[in-house]
Amino acid sequence: MKVISHVTITGQYSIQAHLDRKYELAWGFDGYALGTCAVTPTINASDNRDCGQGLITRTFSVAPGISAVQQIWVVDCDPFWVATACDQLDDIFWPDCQQLGSSIIGCGARDWSPNNMSTGGWAKVEHGGDDNCALIAIEYKDEIFRIEPDACIKIIRTWTVLDWCQYDPFDPNWKGSGRWTHTHVIKVRDEDAPVVTGTVGLCETQGLATIDPATGLCVNHITLTATAYDSCSPDDWLKWEYKIDLFNDGKGVHAGYDFRVGSLTKKEFAAGDTALVNHNPYADDNKNPFDASGTYPVGVHKIKWFVEDGCGNIAVCETLFEVKDCKAPTPYCRFGVITVVMPSSGCITIWASDFDAGSYDNCTRQSNLHLTIEGEDSLTICCQDFIDKKADDELVIPIKMCVEDEEGNKDCCTTTLMVQDPQGYVQMAAH
Repeated sequence: MKVISHVTITGQYSIQAHLDRKYELAWGFDGYALGTCAVTPTINASDNRDCGQGLITRTFSVAPGISAVQQIWVVDCDPFWVATACDQLDDIFWPDCQQLGSSIIGCGARDWSPNNMSTGGWAKVEHGGDDNCALIAIEYKDEIFRIEPDACIKIIRTWTVLDWCQYDPFDPNWKGSGRWTHTHVIKVRDEDAPVVTGTVGLCETQGLATIDPATGLCVNHITLTATAYDSCSPDDWLKWEYKIDLFNDGKGVHAGYDFRVGSLTKKEFAAGDTALVNHNPYADDNKNPFDASGTYPVGVHKIKWFVEDGCGNIAVCETLFEVKDCKAPTPYCRFGVITVVMPSSGCITIWASDFDAGSYDNCTRQSNLHLTIEGEDSLTICCQDFIDKKADDELVIPIKMCVEDEEGNKDCCTTTLMVQDPQGYVQMAAH
């Protein structure tokens, strides 16, 4: 900064170096007034500087009609300046000044701001350029491009530096000083695949299994979903696909899998796009590769999720899931007392089916239901049972008949069995 002063006053003045000795130069004179008779001058100053530069006027008055005016011009001899991107004498440091580009491996917390030093950091003022004669503003704007040929994310960062003491966007005569820009290319490369987690609905949420009239198979609804996270690619940019191997036998038409849906991103799905393959007749929505929920045959199957991020990394999540018939059969026992007569052999066998009054199941055919009494298919009563229970000619036995379907679900009902001995076979056996 250079200060030039001109002093005109009646009286004496002295010459001394200005306190600002920039570049070891001394400019201007410092003015003062001397007078006799203990005259004390008054000083009125008018400061017309802008951005620390310009004219300061000081008026010295010692008596009416006796005054002098001092003009002090403040000049910035070293204004804020940027010549080239990598000039060491410039007052700004540009990230990647040689414009070779920056590369980041992995996305971490997805912080690509200048606070992440791996991006090159912030543009910053150097050499004390932000002094009293400058008003510096630094801003940047990012343009983010995804799925680029040489990077999964490419950021075009444009830096803008303004010195408002030089730049006036409304000045028609502006010559270009005071505003500088710099372009910085940042490439983000990701080598980590997404993290995929599959979710299978519980048996309790599957509902009531039914017989599929088209196939004759017992089917039930099950929830099959998955979630995925990737450190670089947004959720709606992840590309999804799934395959299902029915009964986990490896005999499907899609490389051992029976069904296949995909691939598609959530962004494409929301826009109404359709996946290339939509083969899953059991799915609630066979065009949705993010949700395989549907009504599948009862049994153990396998689902395999594929999720690809914007950098070509593919994650696979494979899990078995079991579709169950979770409802127990409906047992019906013959009502009242069931009476049988002891034969001459002294023993009688009663089958569990003898107590059945039409038990049924939602999936298992009646002929395939397993009926038991106390875990056995039949119950045998002999004369000795009468003797043990001190019964004469009638033995009353409570019966619990249970019905089990092909999935192992079981329920029971109760009735009463009466065994009569009108011929006295028990008495004969006792003697």
